[in-house]
Amino acid sequence: MAIILIQARTNSSRFKNKIMEDLGGEPIIRRVVNTCRSTGLLCVVVVPVKDPIIKQLKEWKVPYFEGSEDDVLARFYHCAVTYSAKAVIRVTADCPFLDLPYILYLARMEGQVHYAEVRGIDGQDVELISMDALEFAHREAQTKEDREHVTTFIRGHESLRPQAIHTIPFFAEKMSVDTKEDLKRVREIYANRHPVN
Repeated sequence: MAIILIQARTNSSRFKNKIMEDLGGEPIIRRVVNTCRSTGLLCVVVVPVKDPIIKQLKEWKVPYFEGSEDDVLARFYHCAVTYSAKAVIRVTADCPFLDLPYILYLARMEGQVHYAEVRGIDGQDVELISMDALEFAHREAQTKEDREHVTTFIRGHESLRPQAIHTIPFFAEKMSVDTKEDLKRVREIYANRHPVN
């Protein structure tokens, strides 16, 4: 069965601890976790060893896996092996507006493809990776860039036949949080979606 792996870290070079910033009364990462949990699939946060977010994840009783900070591909692979995953659905913790139907759509593609993605606007992208593809990438990828990113090697490998499912975004704005300017924008989007009476 596919499991959802949420890529997270607090030591972002551009905006440290961004995933703990408040969005409508909850940290961004908590909103991501809640969306993923609502699928009914196992949801695990994949973090660098000794990342400070672990304390909060323990308090929330959210499963987590610690791995290499620099070799993110290995971190994902070893987490998937630990949980005996048949495939993983990759999302990132700085995307508070993940679309639940996108995740469920990819979950239904498990066993049919090695790699597929729902590609909307920045902040709603979701990827499905078969365990065979993840193992192949972990074994074969050599460059620093390929090890720092989970799917760079997979997407560039013709034999894995990547599939992209294009979507029509609801907003033109970027909806992930990489900078303080992004945070301001997603707070405005959230306020428009959830006006205070």
